[in-house]
Amino acid sequence: MSYEKWYEKFFEGPFLDVQQNFLTAEETKAEVSFIINSLNLKPNENVLDIPCGLGRLTLELAEYGCNMTGLDFTESYLDICKKVAFERELDIRLHQGDMRKPPWNNQFDAALCVGGSFGYFDDAENDKFIKTVYDTLKPGGRFLLFAHVAESLFPMFQRKDWRRIGKSIVLDDRSYDIENNRINSEWTIIRGNETTVQYSSMRIYRYSDMRDMFKSAGFDNLKAYGSVEGEPFEFRSKRLYLVGTK
Repeated sequence: MSYEKWYEKFFEGPFLDVQQNFLTAEETKAEVSFIINSLNLKPNENVLDIPCGLGRLTLELAEYGCNMTGLDFTESYLDICKKVAFERELDIRLHQGDMRKPPWNNQFDAALCVGGSFGYFDDAENDKFIKTVYDTLKPGGRFLLFAHVAESLFPMFQRKDWRRIGKSIVLDDRSYDIENNRINSEWTIIRGNETTVQYSSMRIYRYSDMRDMFKSAGFDNLKAYGSVEGEPFEFRSKRLYLVGTK
């Protein structure tokens, strides 16, 4: 099975229901609070959500008062976000494009990459992404990235599991590619009488790799958290939440 450019079609079709129902309103509220605090966000600051997906966090941060810009590859997701923003009378900017090629320089006070959106590409392209985000920020701009890393993922690694998410039953059959340090997943999504199989592949780094990529891009004053409660990152943390300053 080829996982090359899996992300170009993965988020369309039946995965939409999964995306819309993956987290509860309470979990989103906790994430938003953490983002505001960890990035020290103030109303009227210019903030980039990259990639923004359906705009789950873009919309909430716009409600808080930030001037939000969202970039995502999947145009149908941006259409949904735009519709919700209109209904909630929120003024946000949305841009369809590749997260490795944001068309801005020195424009944002802060940026965020959340929801398991880092690690899609090979090492050179993942590194390029962090450097391009750095370029979008004004001097003093802050960047927050959520990522699964080896220290958080492998202690709880399961080969197979399943969950009911929204109206779908989602089965995830994972394997670890030791040659390329990637988790390859076969997703079976069952909704009513329809069954769809999709594939994803994520590069898994160590914390020290992520730290070095941030530093290589130019970020300093790094802070590593292990949860949205603000606990320090350590072995067996739920996830890495890494903040750097330009």
